[in-house]
Amino acid sequence: MGFARGPNIITKDLVMAVDFGSTKSYPGSGVTAFDLTGNGYDVTLTGATVNDSIGAAFFDGENDRARLPNTSDLYYTPTDSFTVSAVFSLTTIAPLTIDGVQFDTNTTLFGKGTTGGASGLGLRRSTSGQLSIYAGSRGVSQITENYEIDANRIYSTTFSYTPTLQKLYVNGEFQSSSDTTGGAGGSFDTTFWAIFFNRAVPGGNGAYADGEFYLGKLYSRELTATEINQNFMAVRKRFGI
Repeated sequence: MGFARGPNIITKDLVMAVDFGSTKSYPGSGVTAFDLTGNGYDVTLTGATVNDSIGAAFFDGENDRARLPNTSDLYYTPTDSFTVSAVFSLTTIAPLTIDGVQFDTNTTLFGKGTTGGASGLGLRRSTSGQLSIYAGSRGVSQITENYEIDANRIYSTTFSYTPTLQKLYVNGEFQSSSDTTGGAGGSFDTTFWAIFFNRAVPGGNGAYADGEFYLGKLYSRELTATEINQNFMAVRKRFGI
């Protein structure tokens, strides 16, 4: 498959994967990170630069972002199952202040859509400056609980979705879940999957973020807790987490 120093990644039903630490995915120059699955769902960088020494794309928090092609092959509905995974570190997220009042701000870590039918992994900065990971799907009007994080620390995070339950895992361990059965008749946005994008998934005020994105994976099914832990163990030594 070509992941950097990670031979035990789950590959069954893996539909998209990029790894900035693998020369097969990012050959060392350019604005494209190639999909390691061979499906052609390559990531295009806008503004972001790649640090080969640590195997990560760097986003400056001003206007850097990345996206996948907008294809119906990567559209999902609330009656489908899928899993999204990303390894990242975050420095900060730009605050939002209107008429002297500060609001929560959110960045798409790895997800799709705006607020109407978005789904995936997100990052949040609270009004107090607190940073957190969250996961969920606005298509079913649910967001899992936040997981507080430290700035400049690497995290491996996974969001699994089924028509009955969505779950957030951090560093291979289950953190929280929410019921999705109430949204079976809803829909998810038919928009592109994005990375470090200035929009909120599932909801809130979008903002750019300053940090590093190391690798991302998308599966067309729910991964089990055992499989998610296996993926984490495959990269744990590499990232020192």
